[in-house]
Amino acid sequence: IIQVLIETLLAVPSFAIYFFLFHSYLRRKPRILNDSFFTLYLLSAALSMACFFTNLIFIRIPGIGLFCDSIMQSSLSVPNRTLSIPYFLLYYLPYAMLFANIMVSLNRLCTLLIVVDFARMWSVLTPLCTILVLILPLPLCWHLLISPVFYSDVANGLGLTYVRVVKYPKNSLISLVTYLSSAAIVTVTTVITAALMTTMMKRHKKSEVSLLLVGALQSFGTLLAAAHSLYMYYDFSAVLYQKRFIIVDYQCFCSAWTLLLLSANVRKEVR
Repeated sequence: IIQVLIETLLAVPSFAIYFFLFHSYLRRKPRILNDSFFTLYLLSAALSMACFFTNLIFIRIPGIGLFCDSIMQSSLSVPNRTLSIPYFLLYYLPYAMLFANIMVSLNRLCTLLIVVDFARMWSVLTPLCTILVLILPLPLCWHLLISPVFYSDVANGLGLTYVRVVKYPKNSLISLVTYLSSAAIVTVTTVITAALMTTMMKRHKKSEVSLLLVGALQSFGTLLAAAHSLYMYYDFSAVLYQKRFIIVDYQCFCSAWTLLLLSANVRKEVR
């Protein structure tokens, strides 16, 4: 219970930052929050909040010892379709966050490769990228929507398990490939962006470096998730399974604090 309370309390200030940024974006529409980077960033923020609350409601709270016995004695412990949508979201939302991270990384790279027509190009690409972020995860987890799901004992706690009704690769394999591919893309993109940035004029570096660091720290969460997925695929660990929420929390909260601390313009907006 204490761990869940601490995690929830940590979420409050992080999501407050997201809320103020959303408010500025939708109501005031300041220029600093109205370009392609911040549109993609806020899309990632919305996905992060949805991911955290889905995990909290359907995994973390049910996993508290106080509720385990009652859940295991209920109809939720036998295959049913009541939990199919939540189970689908537990995979869909992290995948969408990965794709959003890739789009942010590509956006930062394009600012250096395409200087003249960058704003015009991304005014067209940003809506397309948003649609892709929301659509691309579907082929990876659509089958979970039609699969019966139930709570079961996993690593001295509760976890959700599904009954395969569609001949499809295992979730663990899909997650492994998705996380490793995403980690490779964002790492290569970030390294190339950092290398190209060394050729920029000094007066332009500060703001670009800040946004690059935000993207890099966000990408680090992808690397952590990829490493965790790789290890768990080949050697399941009860300890790592129980501590996986640390990575989820990093992915959900990191972007709020890094952007606030590294960008003076964003700090002005939050005020």
